[in-house]
Amino acid sequence: MTIETLTRKLHHELSALLPDFEITEKSAAETPKGKACLCIGRADLPAAMMIYPSDYAGASDADIRRIAASVAEQSGSVYEMSEIVAGSALSDSEKLDAFPAWKGMDLTGIPHYTVPGTDISLIARVVLGNSKTAEMSYLVTDAQMEMFHDTGEEVLRKAMKNTFARAGFTVTPLSEKFMELCAEEDLAEMIREAESQQTLWLITNRRSYNGAAAIAFPEVLREAYRKIGERYYILPSSRHELLAAGVSCTADSMTEKDLTDLVRHVNETQVEERDRLSDSVFCFDGEKLCMVTP
Repeated sequence: MTIETLTRKLHHELSALLPDFEITEKSAAETPKGKACLCIGRADLPAAMMIYPSDYAGASDADIRRIAASVAEQSGSVYEMSEIVAGSALSDSEKLDAFPAWKGMDLTGIPHYTVPGTDISLIARVVLGNSKTAEMSYLVTDAQMEMFHDTGEEVLRKAMKNTFARAGFTVTPLSEKFMELCAEEDLAEMIREAESQQTLWLITNRRSYNGAAAIAFPEVLREAYRKIGERYYILPSSRHELLAAGVSCTADSMTEKDLTDLVRHVNETQVEERDRLSDSVFCFDGEKLCMVTP
């Protein structure tokens, strides 16, 4: 049985068992795990349950019926989570956070802020709790604005204010661990040389998680300009960090087209799809951020 057939049958079984819920299919790009899923929810509930058919590859028709029955028994948790989410959102805007959308993410129905001079957007979420290895949060969408008693623009403004205040953005020389990402020997050698001269820098936050949001904050970009000492390129290596290099340190060894090709190559070969930020290269001159046109 193909995953498509399994998904269709599971959808049918769940629809029969949960007539009060809407069951929709979401693509891999729309889900936290980066896998296609069936989303079980309702318009009046801000939380939903996600079921990933690929987790049940090889299931028989009898297995599908048992899976659907088990999911139906857990549907009450959707109501419980909704109460938590609604309470958090209504009572405490400090729980809002801003983070970068991944490359190619469909932002229809999602409040977002596109950083001027880039093709990178920030979106908002409500963080319910986190630890060193995990975080429980949910994405803010247009459908929830009534719950927030606010506009999407204002929710994003609050999220960005909170993120800037507590993210702890840092600008530091590139560490040795990033050499491990360089599969090509000539690229690794270039990074070793640049590292010895402190010409490559890492911009992220203290958690190294969603740290590429730094590109939305001029204060962080100006701090990098002060440390680098000149106009610099920004290479969006993932949603979690940015690489920066002074223009005088790259002109002889790589052209702007080479830099853009490098970002695209690393995205395709080294970065998980849901962590890809952009295939573009940007430049900051101390005041203005713009996209490099190879």
